[in-house]
Amino acid sequence: MSVSGNEGAILPLAQVVLGTSDTVIYTGLSGSTAPIVTYVNILWIANTDSNDRTFTLHYWLTGALTVSNSLTEAQSIKANTSFYYNFHNPGLPIPTGYTLYGKADSAAKITATIFGSVKI
Repeated sequence: MSVSGNEGAILPLAQVVLGTSDTVIYTGLSGSTAPIVTYVNILWIANTDSNDRTFTLHYWLTGALTVSNSLTEAQSIKANTSFYYNFHNPGLPIPTGYTLYGKADSAAKITATIFGSVKI
């Protein structure tokens, strides 16, 4: 991802259809001598199914995915609806090496889209 000229601007960062096992939504950027931190401002969740579903979000650097690194566990979402999390300024930080993961109770029914900014 090139941030040249867009540093700090809120941009679409990723869109992922969640599976039933932990699916990478976004991994913090690397490759620079300067610290890079991505800030997630909006995390949009959409249930495209005609049935109610649940999803789980994890955020961590290393180790096992557990309740201790959950943003939400088995969060319910009604059929054919969407909602969003608004992480106020500066946003949910995702520094180099950290990853945001998600999974759903049924594959290919929940879509996660994130918008945010990158600070170098």
